[in-house]
Amino acid sequence: MTFARALLPLLLAAGCATQPVGPWQKPGIDEQTQARDTASCRSAAQAAALLAYPSRGGPAGLGAGGAIAAQQRDTAGRAAVEAARFDDCMLGKGYRRL
Repeated sequence: MTFARALLPLLLAAGCATQPVGPWQKPGIDEQTQARDTASCRSAAQAAALLAYPSRGGPAGLGAGGAIAAQQRDTAGRAAVEAARFDDCMLGKGYRRL
């Protein structure tokens, strides 16, 4: 695997993370409710991301470069899954981005 190919998932995840979007809003709720809902969705999203991309050292026999590439790929994948699951959770609770 080439270095550029290993970085592709990171670049894609970074591109998704930098898209300009407004804050999550839901009419009729107070700050405490929003904070509780946000924390709940964040926790669920992190758990889903770790389940999809568990922390591991990468396949044996790839050497240091292969292990780093595998770790970077897993980190990017984990970030993408976490962001998607968080958004789905917030939307499911009735929040919208303005």
